[in-house]
Amino acid sequence: MGDRFRVLVRGDDHGPGAEILRSGVWEPHVAALWPKLVHPGSTVVDVGANVGFHALHAAVLAGPAGRVVAVEPDPDNARLLRQSCSLLSGAAPVDVVEAALSDRNGTVTLSDLGNVGNSGARFTHPNAEALHPLVHGPAPAFTTVAAVRWDDRFGAVPIDLLKIDVEGSEPLVLRGMSVSVERHRPAVVTEFSPANIEGLAGVSGDEYLRWFLDRGFRGWIIREASGALDPLPGPAWRPRDQHADLLFLPADRLPGWVEAR
Repeated sequence: MGDRFRVLVRGDDHGPGAEILRSGVWEPHVAALWPKLVHPGSTVVDVGANVGFHALHAAVLAGPAGRVVAVEPDPDNARLLRQSCSLLSGAAPVDVVEAALSDRNGTVTLSDLGNVGNSGARFTHPNAEALHPLVHGPAPAFTTVAAVRWDDRFGAVPIDLLKIDVEGSEPLVLRGMSVSVERHRPAVVTEFSPANIEGLAGVSGDEYLRWFLDRGFRGWIIREASGALDPLPGPAWRPRDQHADLLFLPADRLPGWVEAR
């Protein structure tokens, strides 16, 4: 993204950090949508912010009149994000919430599942035992982090854009902020991994997609290669790969750049 913002990453991060160092962008198909979804004065909530590429990008686009809330439970990622925020100029203030959003307040277990070198591979669950079968690397780390229900702590915050990418816990996040989402009806960009959602949140892929569709949102699949949008066929749709990124917009106020079908 040129000199518009800087993202600090770990030198040994072979996930988001390596991609940002190599190309200067993380998830380019998602980043391509940000100028269309974030405007001066926007309030953006980034759940699962990682080292903060999308949150920082949103802060620059929203400008000083906007606001960004970046939620990240991993202490190392949150520390790097705070340091990157300190380098911003002429951007929206970024509130870094070092916690996991969930459907209840308290604590959850955070684990890298043995993939410590990938800063994007962080999973949470109220019960640590549920994470043990998912371990796929040596010396997995398990730690306890704060869990926050959005509607209880941040219910007064308006939301124009909501991004959720939390490795299968998306339904729990949504359950804890359902009042805010229904009230403000933001644009929503969400990762969709049916296997992770069912395994960690106990919710089927159909149920998760139907939550949006039943509330008057329309859905699109964001193509990874280009950022182009394909209409979501319905709640039974499944990605060819293990996951996909989806866009949901309120059907009653679609922007002009979206082709309504």
